[in-house]
Amino acid sequence: MQVRCLVRDPLRARRLELAGCELRQADVTDPGSLEGVGSGVEVAYFLIHAMSGGRGFSERERQGALNFARMARRDGVRRVIYLGGLGQDSVSEHLRSREQTARIPAAEGLR
Repeated sequence: MQVRCLVRDPLRARRLELAGCELRQADVTDPGSLEGVGSGVEVAYFLIHAMSGGRGFSERERQGALNFARMARRDGVRRVIYLGGLGQDSVSEHLRSREQTARIPAAEGLR
């Protein structure tokens, strides 16, 4: 089984490449960078967080998840598995954002 990893900085992901992963440089906040990255992929694991960017992370996470889901649907990815912290009715903005992000792939018609 081949593993493809989307990375913003291939130099920082060198260990993944050395472990046999295929690296594709992309940024979910830039829809153009996602062109074709899901081609030939059956299952995609979504574990992307936008917290390091400071204010507005919730909107960046939402937009990134939407861009990723649209790429997955367009490229024929059969399943997207969301990995993230969930907290129903949480007072934490971070966990509320993760809960909202978790719903995006299904809303875009993905399983």
